[in-house]
Amino acid sequence: MIIYRYNLKKYIIPKIGDIRLAKYTLKEHQEFISSLFNDGLSLNTVKLINGTLHNALKKAVAIGYITKNPTVGVEFSAYAKDNSKKLHFWTKDQVGSFIEAAEEDKEPMWLSFFVTLIDCGLRVGEAMALRWSDIDFSKNTLSVNATRIYRAETGSNAGKIALDRPKTLSSKRTEYMTARVNDLLQQQYERHFSHGNVQGFRFSTSHNNDFVFTYSSDAKFGQPLRSRATTGAFNRITNRAGLPHIRIHDLRHTHAVLMRGAGLSLDDIKDDLGHKDISTTQIYAEISPAKKKENHQQFEKYLNQ
Repeated sequence: MIIYRYNLKKYIIPKIGDIRLAKYTLKEHQEFISSLFNDGLSLNTVKLINGTLHNALKKAVAIGYITKNPTVGVEFSAYAKDNSKKLHFWTKDQVGSFIEAAEEDKEPMWLSFFVTLIDCGLRVGEAMALRWSDIDFSKNTLSVNATRIYRAETGSNAGKIALDRPKTLSSKRTEYMTARVNDLLQQQYERHFSHGNVQGFRFSTSHNNDFVFTYSSDAKFGQPLRSRATTGAFNRITNRAGLPHIRIHDLRHTHAVLMRGAGLSLDDIKDDLGHKDISTTQIYAEISPAKKKENHQQFEKYLNQ
């Protein structure tokens, strides 16, 4: 997978590539993990890098190069608290203000892109990897089958598209679209494939890309998104709306908080977001002030019965 090769080239080989396999113990591995945290990487990223190395060394054990996998027993708990960040999200009204500002943007694609993130809870890479074959307007669904690894689209790979499988097995999923997402994606489709728009059609089919989110403006027509462009557009629209700054990924948190506020269970949100287990979703248990107040009122009502 692309992300495994990226982890090897970016983190594993530069830091521990000169250590002989037989000399690499749990002690060295714990120091390696600690150095990744010291570099400012998030807990999830460090665990992903650890998983890459764990799988490689597991094969080394099976082949007989080593007798024990040195990644087994590594500790993350000491860093989890320090690396945890407070969730940032927008309220329903703030989402409305953002959408109004996005409607005024000269590039209409951004409106459909950001509303899809908000309403469907997709990761940015998942949305960037969507193809028209993933969209079923009649069933009102979109399917997550791939993700863009935009970190691997830099340097010598600049200008290329790096696609990989979704983050986890559970990340491969089918989502129902809201009415406004369905409508906006149909508009996006018509901009590229209607009225004899040969240029967009040729770009999508001949390169076997068929990406949903490509530029609609003449200068960049048909070109797929780049990570830096999504950040720039998001910040520009956020400023226009006068909203507090959050990351694009926080739109996924916003989606989960809005679902929680609508009364959906954590299990439902887990499946919707494509989380591997409920522990990841647990961060939304009491994140909504309205939901917390409702729970308190329900508890107090029970006590007074």
